[in-house]
Amino acid sequence: MSSSSFFHLALLCCLLSVSSAKTGRPSRPKGIIFPVSKDPSTLQYTTEIKQRTPLVPVKLTIDLGGQFLWTDCEKGYTTSTYSPARCKSTSCSLAKSGNCLTECYSRARPGCTNNTCTLFPDNAIASAATTGTLGSDVISVQSAFGGARVTISQFPFVCGSTSLLDKLSSGVTGMAGLGRTNVSLPSQFSNAFNLKRKFGVCLSSTSSNGGYTFRKFRLFNCTTYLYTTSH
Repeated sequence: MSSSSFFHLALLCCLLSVSSAKTGRPSRPKGIIFPVSKDPSTLQYTTEIKQRTPLVPVKLTIDLGGQFLWTDCEKGYTTSTYSPARCKSTSCSLAKSGNCLTECYSRARPGCTNNTCTLFPDNAIASAATTGTLGSDVISVQSAFGGARVTISQFPFVCGSTSLLDKLSSGVTGMAGLGRTNVSLPSQFSNAFNLKRKFGVCLSSTSSNGGYTFRKFRLFNCTTYLYTTSH
């Protein structure tokens, strides 16, 4: 079975890790890597993270100017670690939310909780937007340079609706925002691991299969990696 080339988006990759032997705490990652592939049918770039408890893979369309990570919470969102962002909380201020959902008229679930601040997840591809609630959940991603996976226990994101998935690639359940906001993916990983706010994006112009190649290049004075595979 063939697969499209995978390109790694390396975030914040210039800092030296802190030795656990010297500090008595786990080493922080030198960077964060996301596998990025180009969907041949929609020509959209997608990536995958692991989220929730228990962890499940979540496929996302990349939005270079997106303000935050949003996922569909209406269909199949099951977790034991979701926490809503209460109105006027620090999380709401960080996300610059000025609106509050005082009462949700459905059963309580991620995306429908009382006294929760709201934002506006959007799908620029379908020219659609809705109101969504801010919350947090566990997220796990791969660290750079051969490091282990790293986990953030309370990663802020926005619950979107199933209708926002219109015209997105098959299997996608949300969008990964990489814009210049306090709650975009680069900003949040920078804050969580005390890393410089530098990131590189490696995007292929084609969706053809790739061989086993591994190469290093310089981008924004930051050493990043591009890895392509046919498996």
